[in-house]
This record gives sequence, C-alpha cells and structure tokens, in this order.
Amino acid sequence: MDLPFDSVEQLFIALARIDSPSLAEDELLAFVASLLAPAGFPVRYDRYGNMVASSPDAYEAATPPVLLTCHGDIESNGKPIDPQIIDGRIVATGGNVLGADNKAALACALWVMLGKPQRPVELVVTRNEENGFVGARSFDTSLVRSRAGLNLDGTDASTIMVSSLYWYDLHCPDSSTTAELAEIATSLEEIGEVRRTKVGTGDDRNRIFVFADSAEADIAIHDVVTGHVDGPCRLVLSTPGYSVSDDDPLVLALSSSIARAGLTPIISSEIVGTEGCIFNSRGISMVTTGVTYSGEHTAEESVTVDALRQSVRIIDAFIDNYPDNVDAAKRRQGML
Repeated sequence: MDLPFDSVEQLFIALARIDSPSLAEDELLAFVASLLAPAGFPVRYDRYGNMVASSPDAYEAATPPVLLTCHGDIESNGKPIDPQIIDGRIVATGGNVLGADNKAALACALWVMLGKPQRPVELVVTRNEENGFVGARSFDTSLVRSRAGLNLDGTDASTIMVSSLYWYDLHCPDSSTTAELAEIATSLEEIGEVRRTKVGTGDDRNRIFVFADSAEADIAIHDVVTGHVDGPCRLVLSTPGYSVSDDDPLVLALSSSIARAGLTPIISSEIVGTEGCIFNSRGISMVTTGVTYSGEHTAEESVTVDALRQSVRIIDAFIDNYPDNVDAAKRRQGML
C-alpha cells in the first residue's frame, strides 16, 4: 500500500493531534478529505457539514457499497492533546482527552479505505455527535447509496450492538426537588414499557432519563408526570430504539469477521444509544461495533496499537464478507 503513513497507529496519532470539539471539526474533516480525495474518493458535504466519501464506483457498481459511519467531534477540554505511544498504548500527554472516541474507528476505516478494498465503500463522518447526535439527525441520506452498514462508535471490537431502547429526556420544572424527581422516576419504572430511569445531576439536575421499549411509551410517561408535577414539563425522544435480528446478514458477516480476527463475537444491546439508532430510524440498517479503548471522555482515555490493528482486520474482513445484496438476503430469510 502506498499510504502517507507507515501504520494505522501513525494515522490515528495524526487525527488525534487535531483538536475537534463539537461544531469545530472543520480542520479534522479537511485533513480527512486531504487523504481521501487524492486517493480517488470523491468527498462531499451535506448542508450541515457532515462529510461523505465514496469509492469512485459506489453509484455504478452492481453490488451496493458498504457503509461505515463515525463522528469527528470529541469531548475536548481545550488543553493540548499531544498523543504518544507508551508501552504499546496510545495516550494523550497534554491534559486533554485522546479522542479515541471516535477517531480510533475513523483511523481504522480510513486505513482500510486507503488500501483500496475490492468492494465499494461509503464513509460518513458526522459533526456534533457529542451534543445529542445532531449531525446524524441532520444528515442528508440521499448522499449515500447504501442502506445498510456499520456504525463504528462502540467501545469494544468484539461486541455487536443489535438493538437499543428508546431514550427519552424528561425535563421537569427547575423548582423540582431531588425527592420529587426520585418519586417520579419510581412511578415511571412501574410502567410496563419503561425498562429503567436515571435522575440527572449537576447541570442536568431537573432531568430524568427514561429508557423504554417503544415510541408509544410517551403517552404513559405523560400520564405519570401529570399526576406528580405542577408546572410545565417537556418530553424529548433523544434516540429512537431499533432491533436487528441476530441472524441478519449484517450480523452474520460481522460475527464472522470478528471471529476471523481472533475474538469471540458478543451480541448485545445498547441502553443510551448511538448514532446507529438515528441511521436505523431513517431507513439505513445499522449495527454498532467499534475499536476497543478505555477511559472514554477523560484525560486517561487510551487505545492500544494492537486494538487498532485488530479493528482494521475486522473492518477489512467485514467488507469481504458483506452480502452482495442485503435486501435480497433478508428476503430469502423471510425478514422483509
């Protein structure tokens, strides 16, 4: 491979050096474009500024392209990042977060794409994920041909997230006491559709996070709140739920790829959701996986060189294993 970096870890370090807090991702996206465009990948942006890069034959190929998604923003504190490799682990030494969330996955996806896989690939890099998946919510899905793929925003390369609960934010009056919020949360957990709740703290002290099975839970939530609160409340669906069958072609292809990389695939479910929930709700079938890293959103965030190389193998194998026609495969299995 004639690449501008000697290894995926050097590519990740180059990405990590660019501080890219939410809504300040332009430098990062320009750097990504400077790698992909000369390699023959057309790069476009939607009206929100989300980036789309596609293989040159993504729209003409007989087989649909593989869709990979991740986000470009990090939970930056404004301090220097200065990533270094210490004993096989990449860490930030300047006091800021490393940005393994989500640049580790971005580096792996770019490394595979720059290696020119045989099957067409589409990459979406969203903006402003950390503030509530705003980029994914605003994404113009007409810019991609594929209607299935991987959301690379998980924290463990062996895990495949095949479903998620519906995540509601219940904003209560500022005058609500902790005891009142706890009482409301207890009553909400008695609703059949509600799986769990969490009372916010700090800046979120007047919020209750509610995780439910369906979009119909909002009516029951409103009924409970009306009986407990004097004052205006606001209920917001933060992320919609989704469910992909364990024997979906995407899951089977990814499971095989994870096993080929020497890991045991783990089928799991999300609670708080990722951008994969948003893409699923907009007609693009996604499962979520990612690069194994630790210390998310803290100055102790780190990722190993081995984890990056392992995820490259998984993504590369997934592209090879990806069904020629996902919809046709689902019809054969009676899923559509």
